[in-house]
Amino acid sequence: MKFLILSFLVFFTFNISFSQEWTKVEDLHWKFKNKYDEAIKEGRKNNFKKSIKNFQKVIDKYPNFIDAKLKLAGMYYNAKEFDKSVAIFKEVIEMAPHYDPLIYYSLAIVYNDTKDYENAAKYFDEFVRLFPEEPLVERATNFRNVARFRDKALKNPVPFTPVKLKGGVNTKYSEYMPAMNIEGDKMIFTRRVGGQEDFYIAKFEEDEFVEVTAIDALNTPQNEGVHTVSADGKTLIFTACDRRKTGLGSCDLYYTRLDKDNWHIPRNMGKVINTIWWDAQPSLSADGHKLYFSSNRKYGHGGNDIWVSTRTDTSGWTPPIPLPTEVNSEGNDESPFIHPDGHTLYFRSNGRPGMGDYDIYYSRYIDSTDTWTEAKNIGHPINTEGSEGALAVSLDGKTAYFASDMAYLEGNERPNLDIYSFPLYEDARPWPTTFVKAKIVDADSGLPLEAGFSIESLEKEMADNKGVSDEDGTFIISLPTNLSYALFIEKEGYALHSENFKVRGINSSNDPYVLQVALQKISSDPKESDPKPIVLNNIFFASGSSELLATSDREISRLANNLKDNPTLKIEIHGHTDNVGSEEDNLILSTERAKAVENALIEKGISKNRISSNGFGETSPIASNDTEEGRQKNRRTEFIIK
Repeated sequence: MKFLILSFLVFFTFNISFSQEWTKVEDLHWKFKNKYDEAIKEGRKNNFKKSIKNFQKVIDKYPNFIDAKLKLAGMYYNAKEFDKSVAIFKEVIEMAPHYDPLIYYSLAIVYNDTKDYENAAKYFDEFVRLFPEEPLVERATNFRNVARFRDKALKNPVPFTPVKLKGGVNTKYSEYMPAMNIEGDKMIFTRRVGGQEDFYIAKFEEDEFVEVTAIDALNTPQNEGVHTVSADGKTLIFTACDRRKTGLGSCDLYYTRLDKDNWHIPRNMGKVINTIWWDAQPSLSADGHKLYFSSNRKYGHGGNDIWVSTRTDTSGWTPPIPLPTEVNSEGNDESPFIHPDGHTLYFRSNGRPGMGDYDIYYSRYIDSTDTWTEAKNIGHPINTEGSEGALAVSLDGKTAYFASDMAYLEGNERPNLDIYSFPLYEDARPWPTTFVKAKIVDADSGLPLEAGFSIESLEKEMADNKGVSDEDGTFIISLPTNLSYALFIEKEGYALHSENFKVRGINSSNDPYVLQVALQKISSDPKESDPKPIVLNNIFFASGSSELLATSDREISRLANNLKDNPTLKIEIHGHTDNVGSEEDNLILSTERAKAVENALIEKGISKNRISSNGFGETSPIASNDTEEGRQKNRRTEFIIK
């Protein structure tokens, strides 16, 4: 469009009403009319020097011949003599500011092409302001907004120091689409050899990726790639195209599961997720409940949009919905990456003002309002004049990974993609996030159990993390760090188990935050068993009082449901204190607190004859009373099965 506008200035005559003081073609002497025609003719043959020379001779004779000046400015532009083009356009604006709207538009284009975005925005804005009825106003407005953005971005660069990954990941072939497991010790990526895309896996040890091997169980003669890995590293969802036997559209999403070091045969995710259209570029949330991907299916906002589906209680998926316009634009929005914090989404788009064709943006999900923040450009020089690809971010949010051909563009290597990392500046980082590993076993036998779990924040409003442990009793999940959480474990035939814990800092695969959970089975004859006290770790009271805090309701409700699910179960609530204060006062307080829990359960519909309560004061400590941490453990509410 830019060239067409300037070509118009070069080769055509204006149909503008103007004062007689300006020279017209018919005013020219026949010799100069010939030079004028010759200038146009040479310009059409791209003989820019001859064209410029002839235009200049005409203008020297007729300095008020504005049509010739505009064509000369356009010819200087075509000859890439931009400074001279700018000078002539500005001269004409000073001579005749209302001669033709395209003068402002064309001058803005010249500034834009020379990356003088401040002046480009200025003259696009002048065009819009002075000539609001012109057909090009909408386009000029868009160009102005882009120029304003680029001017600001160039004047305010963000930190960016990319480094090519060490180890055996990068080769003479193209490597891209890095996907880390949540523990940060493995990366699955795509390598393209001779047009063939396959999966590879690398281990991360001592600041570099080593032991790079092809995943032969998944690689086929067709292409596999553009993938996402579950938090535990056992589920891989990827894009495959043109699969005639199993595909539904041009590209579909497939999934596979790792079982005892063996990958299952990949399966199409089905008609709920895939359509006859293009469905690709998946990103699975760390809790496994949300699947984001890009698609050009109907009923989106523009070209390719980012869609999300939610896992159902039966491990199926809900029909995908497009993310709102805070994320999706009228252009193409692609390559989503949902960070393990579950709230920060990185993606690329060409539907917003940016530095190049595709720029990287990020948006954050707000739990309290069920909304996404307006997408924010990640900034220059991370975004360039070219097209940026997918971005992935480490668990701690401090490191970003991406693929680039920058080594080739800098003239150092052959044309191929390599995987790089760089420190992500603070404003663009997700919530500081770590991960928790848990193992659930039977308290008596020590055997692993599949059980439902729920982790709920006690301090920050955010969605609960729910799921079921694997066959080996384990689950792994990411959590925003430096927060306190309530953990509930529930399994049919077992008593409710709760934990209260706070994660601090960022854990790694070498130093994981581990929870060991032993579930107590509900015996059909409790007299034959030796019931151990089960601590209700998420019962909270006002300081020095038996008043239950509202945050206790989640645990009381679950305990009530556990009793309802086991109608023969009877329990006794026990209250305990630390040794601060008199023994008599502590005994009274512990008794009143146990009674408060008993009454709360009765209010939840539990029969009085199934619950009793007792207080033990400071007589049964489970930790030292010499430290605050020990005293906190001793101030507890628990129950035993009777």
